[in-house]
Order: sequence, then structure tokens, then C-alpha cells
Amino acid sequence: MEKQKDVNTKKIVKVYIAKKNTWYDEGSICALIDDYRPQSTCGLFFGWRTCDNPASESRLFGERHLDEEVCSFDEFDVEEFEGNNGKEC
Repeated sequence: MEKQKDVNTKKIVKVYIAKKNTWYDEGSICALIDDYRPQSTCGLFFGWRTCDNPASESRLFGERHLDEEVCSFDEFDVEEFEGNNGKEC
């Protein structure tokens, strides 16, 4: 007999919030694209950044843009929420 899937199972959703003086804008929510743990303490993230070095970023100083970067997990506060597994709220 095939085991039935528990439709009431909650999924844990992690939200990564950039800390002060890190690559991404402080307080911005970033998406984890790829987790390199356990080989590393880093992951590939995607989020909002404000240009502070036009020469290396090829952007105007102060320009806010979406960016992808490998960062340490220490650069983020992590909050966890229970998802509803795709069901309506």
C-alpha cells in the first residue's frame, strides 16, 4: 500500500536579510540561489546593492541595482517562517 502524503506538513521558508556593511543594502531581503555548504561557508545570493565603487562595478556612484554575488552566510540575519505548502491562506 502506498503511503499517503501529509498535506498538512508545513514547509520552513528561510529569509536572508543583509546586515550593515556587507555587499547588499542593509535590511534588504536577498534570495539564496545556490548553497555551497558544507564545502564552504558561502552561497550565491541575489539582491539589491548600491554602487560604491563605479570603477569596478561599471555603474554610477549611488546607483541601486540587482546583483548576484557569492557571500558568506555571516553577512545575513536569517528568519524562518512556516509556509503553507502552496495552499491558500
